[in-house]
Amino acid sequence: GALMLNIIEPKDHKTYQKNIESFLNLLKVYQRFSIPTEELENATFVIASDNEYGVYGGALLLKKSVWDLELGIRQMILTALPDMEEVWTGMIGYYKEHEGAFSGKQALEVYLDFYCHLLDVFNDFGDEKQINFLFLTLSKLEYLKTKNHDLWEYVYTVSPDESYDGFFHGILTLDGREE
Repeated sequence: GALMLNIIEPKDHKTYQKNIESFLNLLKVYQRFSIPTEELENATFVIASDNEYGVYGGALLLKKSVWDLELGIRQMILTALPDMEEVWTGMIGYYKEHEGAFSGKQALEVYLDFYCHLLDVFNDFGDEKQINFLFLTLSKLEYLKTKNHDLWEYVYTVSPDESYDGFFHGILTLDGREE
């Protein structure tokens, strides 16, 4: 079936409460991400689901103060973009292959499809919010997955071994934005 990515703005949280909770649980279990409830109220979710699995991945987009970012990324911004006070951050998760339900090649296609679609969604989101960058936090595993297939272009990265929290941090360039 075609990949369905559902974009859920803060005003629609109530309607999609179940999907949001499923996704947050996946983030917590597999990536030890947990986000304070009050922050979640302003989050935009991108949720991937299908009839067979239910929710199997997505992204959580949140506007944050530069001061709340990982130290390495924060120092980079303060140096390169001193006027920037707030940025949009994203956390990503894709959990379909934990099922081990299908062959390597098909699994890979579904997976690449997910990331390509997600990038499209991020670009549209960037247009809408007038932003050129998305500040992503990924678990080591997610990072290696996106890196191996050279799916996304990061302008700046802090590897899990260098970061203070053990996560990968990267600044993703959003294209398609008219200057």
